[in-house]
Amino acid sequence: MSSTPPNNGDWVTTVVGFLERGVGAVRDRTTAPAVKIARALVWGLLAAMLGAVALLLGLIAIDRAIVIVTGHRVYLAHMAVGIVLMLGGLIAMRKRHVSEES
Repeated sequence: MSSTPPNNGDWVTTVVGFLERGVGAVRDRTTAPAVKIARALVWGLLAAMLGAVALLLGLIAIDRAIVIVTGHRVYLAHMAVGIVLMLGGLIAMRKRHVSEES
């Protein structure tokens, strides 16, 4: 037995190319979709948190504006914002179940 490589002196490059194509195909089918899902999840959570903060700051600004407009009658501002939030909650409660008629 001889320790010399086969006649084709490019066999190492061929094997490495084959392995590289195989690993690349597996990576494209597994890692790429996982990265896309992770990015979507991170950006979605970031948008949800920023949206919640914006909503809260908006409610505070509206409350403060009503206080200024009504001549520093704080109870009117709190009542107006409370009514708007209550109506939003009632609408959400009505939509939580499908009606039995349909």
